[in-house]
Amino acid sequence: MSKHEHAYIGIKKCGCVVAAMADLPDHANDVAREVASFIKSGLTIERVSCEEVRVRLTGCKCEEEATTEKAESRQLKFDNAKEAP
Repeated sequence: MSKHEHAYIGIKKCGCVVAAMADLPDHANDVAREVASFIKSGLTIERVSCEEVRVRLTGCKCEEEATTEKAESRQLKFDNAKEAP
């Protein structure tokens, strides 16, 4: 493992990992401040290995899908509006 063996991750309700902070003992105040910001954002916190962070930190795919669905819905409404008399 690397010099920093553990990190805190922030997980959205959908299960996507969207935030991470290395557990740095020499910077405990900074780590606490960052983890507190995760909590204030509504994220669930887990302490995991840094290797697990590399695997799980992918951003929220659900948001991308929701954004695509919203855009498709707007396009459909637009297309339907053009066809209406």
